[in-house]
Amino acid sequence: MPIFPILLGLGALITFGALFRRGGGAPDPQAGATPKNPKKISSDILTFTFDGTRVLETPQKLAADASKKLGFELKPGELALATAMTSEAGGLPKMAQIGVGWTIINYTRKVLKKDNPYYAVAPDGKFARQGAPSHSYVASSRPPSRAIILLAKDVMYGKYSDPTKGAVQFDSPAAQLALMARDPLYKSSPQKVAASRQSEGKKKVLIPGVPEEKMRFWAYA
Repeated sequence: MPIFPILLGLGALITFGALFRRGGGAPDPQAGATPKNPKKISSDILTFTFDGTRVLETPQKLAADASKKLGFELKPGELALATAMTSEAGGLPKMAQIGVGWTIINYTRKVLKKDNPYYAVAPDGKFARQGAPSHSYVASSRPPSRAIILLAKDVMYGKYSDPTKGAVQFDSPAAQLALMARDPLYKSSPQKVAASRQSEGKKKVLIPGVPEEKMRFWAYA
């Protein structure tokens, strides 16, 4: 993910997957994307056209395109969840991806009072980077692979139980520290973020096999 505004109390908050997801100094395929110079970003199933803020194709068109390659119907809400799982935890362990999927589902149900994660991921009908207008909760700017699409469907339809104990938010201390090192104006340390979460009545949840510095989850106590 690119650099996003820091919105304490909203959304996934400072996961900044791109800061830790790419290994070996690999270039970010989204880098340099602008409305005048959008970038094509591809997985084994889909290509997103990203303009630095939003994905230009609609989720409905992308779901239809993916359905042709997958050989079965992919619904926009299923694609939305897979896209967010990719954008937030694409390079993390499988359990982190499942945790992100469940957190988005919990947020959709408990906070938005909806039954489809599409409303949390694409509230204005577009996929986008976190911090774009209307997109304070979660990032959705990277195309999912076939494997993560199938995983997202399994999460949505109950193949995996919720490892987050009902979490509605998640964040990455490693990403927070990386941003502090890059931006002297950014002061939200992992400790401050945790204190903010706790002041909202939330408790920290860790998933076995997912390092806390990479991702931690927050559920109402």
